[in-house]
Amino acid sequence: MRILLLVGALMMPPRQATPAVDSVRAQSDSVNAVNFLNDLTIAIHEVARRNGFDPSVAPVGWLEPEYISAARKRPDIREYFRRKSAYAADLSAHMDSIATAVIDRQLADAGYPAEEREEMKAAFLRGFNRSSDQQRVILQTMQRQARMALTLHAFLVKADPYVKMDPRTKHVLFSRPRDHRRYNELAYAIDAANGLLAQAAGVGATTASAGNGQP
Repeated sequence: MRILLLVGALMMPPRQATPAVDSVRAQSDSVNAVNFLNDLTIAIHEVARRNGFDPSVAPVGWLEPEYISAARKRPDIREYFRRKSAYAADLSAHMDSIATAVIDRQLADAGYPAEEREEMKAAFLRGFNRSSDQQRVILQTMQRQARMALTLHAFLVKADPYVKMDPRTKHVLFSRPRDHRRYNELAYAIDAANGLLAQAAGVGATTASAGNGQP
């Protein structure tokens, strides 16, 4: 899943100057806003890297019948969601400090007078905070999805000897009714988590309930 940066509302504060100077400064402010977003993206990727998580790569075959019927063979699924949960928790805890460090560095590198930096920093952070609530919702739903995925995976690993896939129909078959009932409970829960994450992030959801063709 791609990293979402919801900071488009960033605005620079108005300053008193001649029209010509205002025009030059407006162009400079626009460049600085782009640089801020670029550096913020790099910083967020660093959070992903230190947690061993690649947001651009989804686990192959997750929630497909082949996975559901042979979860024991897919420890990579557990590892993926463990790392995803750690990444979301890490970023949620440090998003504000990351944004502050990035804007401090940007304003210092741009050479603005010291008396202007605090005003400009406050303006940037106001814009960031206007969009950070949605970012936090995404991170919270990401953590919820990861927790549900780990719960489902642990269940499927335990139930593995009693779950098979019909090679002709590709339907998943549970030999024990209680496993089938538990799978349905978890499938509905993870579908809800996927739906919430897709809604928050503006992407399509992957469903678990569609993978089971057993009545």
